[in-house]
Amino acid sequence: MVKVAEEIGNAGVPVGYQTVFGPGGIPTAEDHVPELASWWQRIKVWDQMWRSDSRIAATVRAVQQPIIGARWHVRQGNASEEVTGFIADQLNLPVLGQSEQEQVTPDRVRHRFNWPAFMRHVTLSMVYGFMVFEQVYQPVAGGRVGLKKLAPRLPHTLTTDGLIVAEDGGLVGVRQRTPGGVSVEIPVDRLVVFVFDQIGANWTGRSLLRPVFGDWKLKRHALETNAVFIDRNGAGVPVVIGPDMSMLEPDDQREAMREYQEIAENYRAGDMAGVALPYGAQLQFRGVYGTQADLLGTVRYHDAEIAASVLAHFASLATARNGSRALGGTLVELFNDSLNATAAEFANVVTAHVVEDLVDLNWGPSEPAPSVGCDEIGLNLDALVGLMGQLHGAELLRADWETEEWVRRQAGLPPKFGGTPPPPGVTSPNSPSGGDG
Repeated sequence: MVKVAEEIGNAGVPVGYQTVFGPGGIPTAEDHVPELASWWQRIKVWDQMWRSDSRIAATVRAVQQPIIGARWHVRQGNASEEVTGFIADQLNLPVLGQSEQEQVTPDRVRHRFNWPAFMRHVTLSMVYGFMVFEQVYQPVAGGRVGLKKLAPRLPHTLTTDGLIVAEDGGLVGVRQRTPGGVSVEIPVDRLVVFVFDQIGANWTGRSLLRPVFGDWKLKRHALETNAVFIDRNGAGVPVVIGPDMSMLEPDDQREAMREYQEIAENYRAGDMAGVALPYGAQLQFRGVYGTQADLLGTVRYHDAEIAASVLAHFASLATARNGSRALGGTLVELFNDSLNATAAEFANVVTAHVVEDLVDLNWGPSEPAPSVGCDEIGLNLDALVGLMGQLHGAELLRADWETEEWVRRQAGLPPKFGGTPPPPGVTSPNSPSGGDG
């Protein structure tokens, strides 16, 4: 017989972080870089990087939009039709496999759950490392408890000790400071928490921007230096060469040099610009001599590294000196695999902490629950059609209604028979039978 015992150790935090023990001796992850020393400092840095750098903003959008725009649905599994329909209605998602006629289309969208808006906030966990939502319920028809909203609790609204972690590494709740300055505690049973790249008890996760922090910082320095270079050397530096002053007294020489210095410093280009100089004096514009640093090449290098950090290497091929379509296709497939893995993690959290919570509230913990998922992101239709043709030719696959409807949905084609399964034996709208006649 297995002996039931309490947990002795704790999960700890990932290697590469300093282990700082918070209240109650709970380990928290502190970065070894001073600017990223605490999670609330990191939130400010990630926000600055995301909002101020065009390549980082484009990279974040590249990983957000495919997940937000994916075809999300509710999968029935072993759940009853009643439970599945209720969950689909609460999340405002279609049920996988149902025809268009079977789907319940709401008359209004106001006060309905907005799935794309919810996923837009969920994907912010990739930027900030984590995102917290509070479940807010309301009574619905039939005496059930429904979902009013999943209200985001943005990381910067939490207090500095806002993540309450138990000794075993599990999350207990969060503390948030309201606009009125009051600190409130939200227990974990009211929360849905998405943690990106979580290791151990690190509930702040790791932002996808963390690996490119150094590239962003060096790129910003290169851009600032390049701006100074353009400002100082774009039109050349004004230089005044005075006439022979060897016959002048030292004080008069210094006074003349001050006047020439003022002329050089105050010169501004314009339609009426000009200077008056004594005989023998010259005004010249000189640039930088010798080899200059390739600052824009440095910027391009760091841009490529930023894109590569999220497997979006193909975004840099347009500005690269060499590359190939085949290489780009391979990189796109790798990028899509990464997006599909992330979407699957998000779906698991929604299923475990939104769907199952609703089923528990209304039917109890023993009732089978449906799940949430999405169609494959970036599906290669050419490869799919070729594979299905080979399988069909080898008589390993039949073109049944469900398979055809799935292929039509992936290709964006209208459903056959209006989305309603055909009568037995009917394969097309114009043939009453599937036989040869």
